[in-house]
Amino acid sequence: MATGKAYMKYIGMDCGEFRSPIKNMSSDDFARFKEDVKTLEMEEEFSKCFS
Repeated sequence: MATGKAYMKYIGMDCGEFRSPIKNMSSDDFARFKEDVKTLEMEEEFSKCFS
């Protein structure tokens, strides 16, 4: 579940944090997530979310 919210935050739709008992992604984890997503080379696809 955290990955879904992370993708939303990545494309600019920050929906906030989860409530307990779901664990939130740490800042360091999110930074690593962003680097991993960049390697997918899907920026063009993500930009279609707002067109």
